[in-house]
Amino acid sequence: MPNLLSVTILHRHGARGPGASELTPWEEDSPIINMWLEHEKENLSSAGKNHGVMLGTWFAEKYYKSGLTQGGTGKVSWRCSKSDRGKESGYDFVSGFNKAIEREVMGPHPDHYPVDADNYFRPWKVHKDKADAIKDKMTTPEWIQKAEENKDFLVNTLRTVGAKESLIAKLPKALWACTYLYALQEVEEYWPQNEGERHALGDLINPETNAKIVELALWVWEQRFLHSGVQTVMGGRICAEMFERTLNLQNSLNVFSGHDYTILGVISVLGLLHRFHAPMSYGCYVLFELWDESIDNPDPSGNKYPVVRISINPTPFKTIDGAVSTTVCDSHEIVIGEMRLSQVAAFIQAAYEGLSNLQMKPLKTDEAPSTAIDMLS
Repeated sequence: MPNLLSVTILHRHGARGPGASELTPWEEDSPIINMWLEHEKENLSSAGKNHGVMLGTWFAEKYYKSGLTQGGTGKVSWRCSKSDRGKESGYDFVSGFNKAIEREVMGPHPDHYPVDADNYFRPWKVHKDKADAIKDKMTTPEWIQKAEENKDFLVNTLRTVGAKESLIAKLPKALWACTYLYALQEVEEYWPQNEGERHALGDLINPETNAKIVELALWVWEQRFLHSGVQTVMGGRICAEMFERTLNLQNSLNVFSGHDYTILGVISVLGLLHRFHAPMSYGCYVLFELWDESIDNPDPSGNKYPVVRISINPTPFKTIDGAVSTTVCDSHEIVIGEMRLSQVAAFIQAAYEGLSNLQMKPLKTDEAPSTAIDMLS
């Protein structure tokens, strides 16, 4: 029977108020903007703080308290984004984890990076030339064609919600703005009622329109991540480290607290998906599980070989029926692939080679893949 040796999770922060980019499509006097209090913008709500705690509790109970992991020393490593909500959600995760096992195993503070943590969690802030190159995709024939095909929908929807005419006049940017429409819809959907009613945008959009917004937002994210041409820059550094720590059996569990775009970067650089089937919602996560033999693809000859099994959960805080939930629903988890350790080692090497011109080298504190493989033999 296969044995689970170690687990690494990268999770998004919990629910929050609107970000600056999500408020850009509207005029300053729009109720969609003005319903938000200044201290709510960009910051976690009470629901968002609960998301972090519940993720930590679920992770502890599933992988640590149950004794499911058979390898390592029982230690838990933790690294997080330097953004305020990334750190806050990380600390909430730690709180939930430690409370579930009734002792302090995680934390109290994240492991320190020898370089700016944005290199891992928000590389688009570090490599702005690459981020600008992604924005330039709006001028490509494919992007312009997609915008023209959806012209009537984009114009009618953006006018219905009171978007700026200057945005509507530029169809490629209007198409990009579907990600903002989706994100603000998500903010409203997860906003706790005890903190005030926030549904000005939702009142203007029917379910059919919302479904089309999601469809177009997913297409935009596919262009920005899956087909960006800079996948290694946007996801290679943290993905390589996640593999390194998964293979390093000095720790049984590894936690990374980041953002939805951190996760999209990881998924994209892995090359295991050709389409995004759902947005990465609050608390979403990607899991790397190290097993001593394959679960999904056993060797027909009976030989056993270790694998890293990779899965994602885009909507952990929704029920099977799609209702917002206060607890983790791991029924939404999707296995997107598994990799033999030789493939993992090749990925890590290729990632560092691809990042070599950015002066990124393997961390000296991380176990080299070959040593980790030796530990399993």
